[in-house]
Amino acid sequence: MALTSIRWIASTELTQAASPDNPVEAGQEPPISTPTAAAVPESPSEPPLVEESSYEPLFRQIASQYELDWRLLEAIAYRESRMNPYAVGQANDLGLMQIIPATWNEWAPQLNVSDPFDPHSNILVAAAYLAHVRDFCHARGYREPQWMLIAYNWGPAQLDLFLRNGGAWGDIPLAQRQYALTVLDIAARRGLSEAASQAEFYALEMNN
Repeated sequence: MALTSIRWIASTELTQAASPDNPVEAGQEPPISTPTAAAVPESPSEPPLVEESSYEPLFRQIASQYELDWRLLEAIAYRESRMNPYAVGQANDLGLMQIIPATWNEWAPQLNVSDPFDPHSNILVAAAYLAHVRDFCHARGYREPQWMLIAYNWGPAQLDLFLRNGGAWGDIPLAQRQYALTVLDIAARRGLSEAASQAEFYALEMNN
């Protein structure tokens, strides 16, 4: 299966335009218990290349604080909300990075932010959480980026239970694997070479 054929295999409807006074409901995959949710493009066909966005300086600045690659953060935002800072998901997932209320309520006070629709605040919480799940995965020997994306979307507790029970990549629910592959593919198209190699490998693995 080519990467172009899997990029948006789980796509539903595009997040509509919104304002702070009129947040919109973001299109989502079937409900699953995750710390984040995903608003995705409307078409399963090839999406436009992710070009430089007005949020790139924020992604670069915040990613550097947490030793993350800014392109992964940007790719998550594109996958989650199509860069819509006012998106609201079906499970009340909030803002640019589609953070669920429980995750926001846990991390926002620690970072002294309060507005989930403020792009800086939303990216900051997402970056802190992504760094947390990255460290969680690294401590267990899973250093490839797809694992922290699985933990980000599925939840570290769920992933930990899964791994303790002997689960392997191919046993992870398809929705979570597709999420990780889509984010890696977007990051690869923005120039993240590590993401390109991981996305190519796991695209082939999923087709076998």
